[in-house]
Amino acid sequence: MRILCHLLIFNVMAASAAMAAGGIVVNEYYSSSVGTVGSTAMAGSDYIEFALTQNMTSAALAALTFGDTNSSTSSFSGVFQFDKSTLDNVLSSAGRTSFLAGSIIVVAGANYSQNLTYTPASTNITNNDAWSIVLVAGQGAKSDSDFKKGGDISFSISGDAVWVSTDNPPSSTTDTSSLISGLAHTDDSLGTVGTAIKTQFGSSHIYNGSQPYGNSISNTGTDAATVLSLVSGGTMANPNGGINTTWINGLRAVALTPEPTRVLLVLLGFFTCFLKRQRPNLHLK
Repeated sequence: MRILCHLLIFNVMAASAAMAAGGIVVNEYYSSSVGTVGSTAMAGSDYIEFALTQNMTSAALAALTFGDTNSSTSSFSGVFQFDKSTLDNVLSSAGRTSFLAGSIIVVAGANYSQNLTYTPASTNITNNDAWSIVLVAGQGAKSDSDFKKGGDISFSISGDAVWVSTDNPPSSTTDTSSLISGLAHTDDSLGTVGTAIKTQFGSSHIYNGSQPYGNSISNTGTDAATVLSLVSGGTMANPNGGINTTWINGLRAVALTPEPTRVLLVLLGFFTCFLKRQRPNLHLK
């Protein structure tokens, strides 16, 4: 009983803390063998998967920039923004004013189809189709071509980094001062951006090794306890299994629980544990 009490308190408080501290995090990025970039400025079969750690409006998402780096992780390469009008249309169709914590947003190359159906509910928190959207480069997510001429998202086998920044756009190709999330991989030493990700978010955000085509760099842990794995085929628009799935489903459950109710659940947990500890042990003599 005591363990169950502690689990109840921990799960509610951990999910609530993640919602308060976060916003959007890189959860996975996939590298394909299709390197053609074209006018969309993203390799046709590559994708980036983001997980929301708090409810976010379309305006808040569109105010961010994200992208990748060169193969040495020393400077930004592709720089993208979410298209606000596309996100507005998604929310309007869903009858919501914001995207909920636990939602997954994928930005993918032109070889994928855009999926804007979004129907999250308390009755379907394990239905990943209902809690995710796919934005195709050049449509729901667009390159900031004025930031860096010729810059694009095309993941390198030897090294790359995916980042999110509150600067729109960053002041330079090495401006890491406003990063809020990042993952990277390298089979050599880290460059400026990769080092900034390691310094700001921890060494667990760096995968030490190459990323062969057909594999994703995936977080199989949580945002606070990131565990990077090389996953064949990727898990596009889905949590990455194990702890990552439990974490994201927990975010979804809490996102649909009003703040006063979360507080009551924590208090109930404390009260239940307190009564359990105070109950005298009765033994027959």
